[in-house]
Amino acid sequence: MAAHAGAGLRSPRETAGHVVATLVNALLLSAAPNLVAWGFPLVTDRWYEVVWVLMISLQITILGHALLLAFDPLWFRRVVDVVRTAVALPVAYLMWQVYPFDFGASDPIARFALLVAIFGVGVALIVSTIAAIVEIGRASLRPDS
Repeated sequence: MAAHAGAGLRSPRETAGHVVATLVNALLLSAAPNLVAWGFPLVTDRWYEVVWVLMISLQITILGHALLLAFDPLWFRRVVDVVRTAVALPVAYLMWQVYPFDFGASDPIARFALLVAIFGVGVALIVSTIAAIVEIGRASLRPDS
């Protein structure tokens, strides 16, 4: 089991979290390209214009959780967070730009929610990048690293 710097061994809850997240993202990865064909009522034919970037994001997220199951010092977790967040930003932007959804009368609210999500992901990217830089600096100062 990989150890957290200064925190002992990874908890079973953390391991389970990575496993569950990997499984959920794998299910989404298999379902996402089929939503239109399955007649999912909230997506339009424009879904095919965005599904490719969503698939890349899901694959990177799965890879990140798999890597964290094998190796998870805090600095590495922070770097994985930056990568996953950086990949989420173009997904959110493309979803807003193409807007492959049909929420009927609620479309303006959903579009606004996507803008809020883009802003939130942007802020998260800044925060996670700072956290990664700080943690990499701390790790480089530790005698055991």
